[in-house]
Amino acid sequence: MWAPNAAGFPLMNVTAYVGLAILALCLTRLCPGDGPRLVLSPKAKGPVITLAIAAALAPSFLNGVGYVHIRIPVLLVALLIAGTAWRGLSPRLTQLLVVGFALVIAGRSVAFERFAAKHERDIQDMFSVAEQIPAGARVLPLRAPGRHLDARFYHIQGYLVYSRDVFVPTLFQGVHALRVKDEWQKHAEHDVFSIDLRLILDPNLITSSPPPIFTHDWEHKFTHAILFDRVDPSVVDDPRLQRVASVGRFTLFRIHPSAQPAPHGSR
Repeated sequence: MWAPNAAGFPLMNVTAYVGLAILALCLTRLCPGDGPRLVLSPKAKGPVITLAIAAALAPSFLNGVGYVHIRIPVLLVALLIAGTAWRGLSPRLTQLLVVGFALVIAGRSVAFERFAAKHERDIQDMFSVAEQIPAGARVLPLRAPGRHLDARFYHIQGYLVYSRDVFVPTLFQGVHALRVKDEWQKHAEHDVFSIDLRLILDPNLITSSPPPIFTHDWEHKFTHAILFDRVDPSVVDDPRLQRVASVGRFTLFRIHPSAQPAPHGSR
């Protein structure tokens, strides 16, 4: 229900909270009592109980797939909506419910349209800048400092594989929950998203975790790098990265392994 990037799409999150609040308010009327209430069909009780138990027991991570636990609750809510009927609902309260749901649906429609339009423009910009990448290139996807966990751009580097016939390490290094032999561990780095730019330019700036193994000796492993964010030119002032083209938020670099970077702290 929530946007993968809350800062850029607040309307999606606002309508999510309002929609969930209305649904929760309606479901409180499932309890027996006076006044308007929801009545659950006898045929739906068994499936509802089963899904509720499954939702409570579902793990959040299963065989390398994350967010497993959010799938069953969606089915549970859908079943509750389909398997219930209102009793004792006044015309005025009916109108309020209709207007409330209509506003939420309209708001979310606008929010999703804006989100999709923005995302489509970004993807097309990436395709445009990627036209300069030759087939067979080895491309290192990068994010601006602190932006590598931006979920909206998870996996989009995968489009480059089929559109430009290139190799992208963050797609082929991940092994999720599979077990591999010890001698292959260094080739099995689990990394599903583009890396923080600082991990290649100055790894000492990030001490929370070691750089992924595939970034070691990166200037010799990869032929190109693509940066997904606009940054100050001084941030990427490194002779190993030669700017080729920029479109929108994306910048393509050609990697020159023979160039010598400036000593740390001299930039």
